[in-house]
Amino acid sequence: AYLTVNTTWQLLDRDEITAIPIAQAVYHDYALMYGHWINAHDLETDGGRSYFAKWGQSFVWGVKSGWGQPEYFTTRENHELALEEWGHRLGAYQAAKDFLIYGAMLRQPQPVAPIPMQTGIKWHKTWSTTYHDVTMPVVLHEAWRSPDGRVAIVLYNISDQNYRVALDVKNLLKNASGKCNVLYGQPDNAQLKESQLHVKVPPRQPFVVELP
Repeated sequence: AYLTVNTTWQLLDRDEITAIPIAQAVYHDYALMYGHWINAHDLETDGGRSYFAKWGQSFVWGVKSGWGQPEYFTTRENHELALEEWGHRLGAYQAAKDFLIYGAMLRQPQPVAPIPMQTGIKWHKTWSTTYHDVTMPVVLHEAWRSPDGRVAIVLYNISDQNYRVALDVKNLLKNASGKCNVLYGQPDNAQLKESQLHVKVPPRQPFVVELP
């Protein structure tokens, strides 16, 4: 059986509409979500800003990588950045497969302080040069539960700078005095302090942390 979902095809008009992962939250543990609308203009415009924003959203929402055309990694402008990011994203999917492939999306943990916003993201429509002007948090994040009950936070920094975020995870912890386990990323970049998860996320990269 097939479930057809327009998963991350954001029909946005500036700040008037915000995309939310309804399909992923409801159906992910029953059906795999796959694919994304990404074109060369996303990669070649503004240093690939919308390219990384689209893939970042896709990653934290548990949508599987699709339509990653070889020319994006070999000949297109900014292809070096795309190739490096692709390696990180596939590595993070592998490390977090119990959550992002077999798991279920949970309610998003709230930031302790507002996460800075990235403005001026040219979200190109299908394969065209037309786009919506989109604003998104510089670090995207979601919570996921594996079939055996473990919980992980997946993050993705869509910007070209390091960013630190702090999330309130007290309602997701089984052992508040335990230590978090970094599944993908530098272990020293994540700490659990008084039911708050503090993470430093490198630019254009995913980060995955399992909670105790």
